[in-house]
Amino acid sequence: MSNKQEKLLVDFGKKVRALRKEKGLTQEKVAQMCGFQRPYLSDVERGKRNISAKNMSTLAAQLGADLQVDLVE
Repeated sequence: MSNKQEKLLVDFGKKVRALRKEKGLTQEKVAQMCGFQRPYLSDVERGKRNISAKNMSTLAAQLGADLQVDLVE
């Protein structure tokens, strides 16, 4: 994986974590809402998981975010 891809995953994870906390949600609750396991979400938030576009979209929808505007750019 390139440095650019790794940076994208880390930045995405930071934005997910910030939005989750802003909404007062736990990792457990968001994972449940998305159909994920909590450790998977933890890895995503730390940029340690190569999350699929489908799962990015699921997370954005469950957090009430626009994937491109709020989480990727």
